[in-house]
Amino acid sequence: MEINKGKYDYLNAIGAGLVPKIGEHWPTRVSHGSNEGLLLKYMGHESLLKGLLEEMDLGYNFMYKNPYNDRTYTFDTLGPILSQRFAEKSYGK
Repeated sequence: MEINKGKYDYLNAIGAGLVPKIGEHWPTRVSHGSNEGLLLKYMGHESLLKGLLEEMDLGYNFMYKNPYNDRTYTFDTLGPILSQRFAEKSYGK
């Protein structure tokens, strides 16, 4: 497997300690840590839509596209913490 070749971000998935469950696909988003909310499936990935619909069912209904790294994040709520997360993702603070 070549890291980050294709339509899935294996580098950030592995860096977050994520692995697929037996017989299942890799996760759609980073669920914890400094990259929490980061979508790991790029546009064109065959199961991106399915993964996004599953995330919405879990309550991750808010999407943010970071203009500094061109990556998309999903969140479960809009609130004070969201502004902080945007700043952290955008400026590394």
